[in-house]
Amino acid sequence: MEAVYVVLTIILFVALVLMLMKRLNASFSMLFVGVIGLLVFMALSGQSVMEKSTGNMFFDAFSYFQTSMVSSFTMTGITLITVLGYVAFMNKLKASDMFAITVAKPISKIKSKYVIIVLAMLVCCVIKWVIPSAVTSFLMAYACIYPVLRHCGIRRVTAICTITVSLAWSLGPGQPFTGMVYGTFAPEVAISAPEFFVNVELRYFIPVFIVCAVSFILTTKYFEAREDKKPYEYATPDEVSETLIDTKTLGIPGWYGLLPIIPLVLVIIFGGTFLPIRVGVVPIYLMCGMFVILIECVRRRTIRAAVEDYQLILDGMGESWARYAAMAWAGAVFADAIGKLGGLDILMKMLISPDLSVQVLLIVGGIAVFVITALTGQPNLGIFGLTPVIVAAATFINADLYYVLLPIAAAATGSNILSVAAPVALVSAEKGGIPVTTFIVRQAIPCICSGLAIILCCAFMF
Repeated sequence: MEAVYVVLTIILFVALVLMLMKRLNASFSMLFVGVIGLLVFMALSGQSVMEKSTGNMFFDAFSYFQTSMVSSFTMTGITLITVLGYVAFMNKLKASDMFAITVAKPISKIKSKYVIIVLAMLVCCVIKWVIPSAVTSFLMAYACIYPVLRHCGIRRVTAICTITVSLAWSLGPGQPFTGMVYGTFAPEVAISAPEFFVNVELRYFIPVFIVCAVSFILTTKYFEAREDKKPYEYATPDEVSETLIDTKTLGIPGWYGLLPIIPLVLVIIFGGTFLPIRVGVVPIYLMCGMFVILIECVRRRTIRAAVEDYQLILDGMGESWARYAAMAWAGAVFADAIGKLGGLDILMKMLISPDLSVQVLLIVGGIAVFVITALTGQPNLGIFGLTPVIVAAATFINADLYYVLLPIAAAATGSNILSVAAPVALVSAEKGGIPVTTFIVRQAIPCICSGLAIILCCAFMF
């Protein structure tokens, strides 16, 4: 039966990739393949995917949509629509243009665009350090870094990939996965995320950053040369122009350029890292939106017109749900179906042998978790699906669990942008105006190189 689950899992992946390559709607494709996977799982196992069955397994598969939607919307959707609603408002006010043009003017004097890209990658890593969520940190960087890159002449897809490839492998002192790994599988070690960041991540940061930057620049040169011969057919218009214009023509005060980054600053200050006060991303962005409305009332000397602009935020939130949050929900359904079948878990258990040396076990375990996350877009599946096997093998050969588990957290998050089901990959591809499969191909080499660099650093530096 295990072989059947493995084969069915592979079939589902192939079916989804083929549908996406045909440029069928990504949300529908993942929902369709996901419901097929749920039906197959229930038919083979005789178990319902619902905690409380409807009484009919066929309807259970569709009832699962509701459960998944509530979970996805709560975890990812609310943040998506709130942040992108504020971004849409900033674009409408031209505050984003003011910020981007002001910052881009001195930066654009740098002759090499690759130096600009490397600097942007470094800033994105810092953003991820203070904002652990992959989707939220991407949205922050998209609001602040992407316009600057575009106004510096960086191409649309290259600018998006600069952000995502930098965020992929960065963990930071606030990420939850280190605590999940050590707290669940090696509680006697009791290492916290800040301790892991200081003692481990900062030590491998420089070599991994160099590997990421070099591999990204080399692949960017290749893909841009290919783009010159065959330009991308963008599915959506870009929200930012790469033409620098006089800020006086924007018709707003120069200090409006601060409005797009104020929420980011507040999230950093009140995110719980520096102060005992911890405020979430959603309330901060909602507060900033209302604050800007009050500013507009004063600037335009009218209450009605300024307050009516709040509809721009709501419209942006609605559009974000239709285009982005819905894809995150569909990706969750597909990933859940793959997780239920368990074929990837079975396959990886077959590849990990307890007779490996400690270093080889670390490398194989890290790669296995990396691959699982890349295929499913679910870091939790990589962690809780494979780490028990890795721990069992480490115990068998009397290996130090602290050492063996070093790359697991980074491996589980580092390949997220390589999954057709990961919310951050779907949102990034949509913002880039290209199919998610094209986006993944563009990111694959630097992402894989960065992941391998982390695993090898953990194997030989500690």
